Amino acid sequence: MTLEKVEYIPKYAICQTGAHELVYQNELIITEIINLQLQYWRDAVYLFRNIEKKEKVSIQSIIPIFLLLGQSLVTLFGLNSQDDHNNKVPPLSELVSRFKDRNGNKLSQVNRKLYENFKRLDYIYTSLIKHPTPKKMEELIRLSFEDLLLSLRTTQEIWIWFMNEIGIEKVNYEKYFSEVF
Repeated sequence: MTLEKVEYIPKYAICQTGAHELVYQNELIITEIINLQLQYWRDAVYLFRNIEKKEKVSIQSIIPIFLLLGQSLVTLFGLNSQDDHNNKVPPLSELVSRFKDRNGNKLSQVNRKLYENFKRLDYIYTSLIKHPTPKKMEELIRLSFEDLLLSLRTTQEIWIWFMNEIGIEKVNYEKYFSEVF
């Protein structure tokens, strides 16, 4: 099985299409425009909606959501970064910390609370889930539903802040980021 030819248009996929499912077609080829970072976000929300009404939620069911949240931000900032990373994407904390808004301010300067919440999300994503160690397992299994809710809200707020700063109008993304957690 082979994958069809896929074209990636990072910054403008949401802006131009409002979606990640747009397909261009001519007589010879079909090219899908995909937006990986948006897909990671939507998959995280989908998995969350599947578990949110359960009486008991296992740590195994929330770990993939944390992974998808972190990956959506890594991909969002990594693909839209102006820096040449020598084919290696820096850690999430570095990508977010380097990004400056239109006024030259970093997230830590613009919204301190959001930045503090991001640092917690980054710690969970990078240290506990992406790079686990036996010593971290106790902390990993203590992750709570509240940690997950905070991470969902944080990721959503960072997305909105980022899209506003790169000039994508709300009308082009609001249906993907209007969830209440």
